[in-house]
Amino acid sequence: MRIRAIARPPASTATGHALRPDVFRQCMQRFCSGVALVTVARRRIWSGLAVSSLASVSANPPTVLVCVNRKASAHAALLASEAFAVNLLGEAHSGLVEDFSDPARRAARFRSPDWTVGQLGAPVLRTAAAVLECSLAEQVEWGTHTVLFGQVMEGWVGSADAPLVYGLGGVLRLVTPTGEAQNA
Repeated sequence: MRIRAIARPPASTATGHALRPDVFRQCMQRFCSGVALVTVARRRIWSGLAVSSLASVSANPPTVLVCVNRKASAHAALLASEAFAVNLLGEAHSGLVEDFSDPARRAARFRSPDWTVGQLGAPVLRTAAAVLECSLAEQVEWGTHTVLFGQVMEGWVGSADAPLVYGLGGVLRLVTPTGEAQNA
C-alpha cells in the first residue's frame, strides 16, 4: 500500500489561525446530511426552520443536537420553549424546505392539513419520514449559532420515502437502483 502526500491548501485560504468563513462553507457543502424541520409552539404561535445540522448524540438517554442560527426567526421561541419537534423529511417534502427556508414564505409554512400538535405541544408533520419530540435539555452558544440538545421523549417512524438530503448548497434526492431495497 502506498501512502500519498496531500498538498496543503493555498495560504490565501487562511486568516490567522482560523479558516475563512467562505472557504469553510464551501468545504461543508461537500458533506451531505439529512434535512429536517425543527418546529416549536410558543404562546400558541407555531414557528420553525429547516435544518441540516442535526446529529444523534446518545441512544441512552435518546438525545439529539440541532444547530440554530441566532438570526433565525424561530431562535427566540426555541430557547424560550421547553419542547420542540424534529420532523425528518422524505423526498416528497422538498417544497416544505423552501417554505421554511425563505422568510418571504413564512405564512405558508403551516398551511398544510398535514400539521398537527404533538404530544409535547410542538407542531408535527403527519407525513414526515420520522418525528422526534424533544424536551430542551441544554443550550450552548457557539459562534453564530446556538446548539440545542433535545432529549427525545416521543418519536415515530412515518413514510417510507427516501430521505431528503442536503449537499452542494441545495436539496438533493437520494437515488437507489430500481428494485433494490432502500434498507439493505
